[in-house]
Amino acid sequence: MSVVRLNDLKEPAATRWIPPADVVRCGTATDGVTLSVNDGVLDIRIDYEPRGDDLVRCLQQALDKGLLAYSMPTLVDLTNFRGPIDWSAIYAIQR
Repeated sequence: MSVVRLNDLKEPAATRWIPPADVVRCGTATDGVTLSVNDGVLDIRIDYEPRGDDLVRCLQQALDKGLLAYSMPTLVDLTNFRGPIDWSAIYAIQR
């Protein structure tokens, strides 16, 4: 009988999220915000507990790179989000 350790298990390729080539990432390796544009849709992925300014900084970097239009459909993925909401960051984005 062979023993399989949990660390040896890998996600099937179909379930792993692979970011597109043109992507902006802010935060740490685990707690962060990832922005990308796919087929004209802005994808915002928020992982675990990023700081509020990570989202603001990512949006600014994406604007600077020319990835964003001022009006575009947006999908926000909060599947892996954990933690409080920084409302001051939300208000800063709104302005």
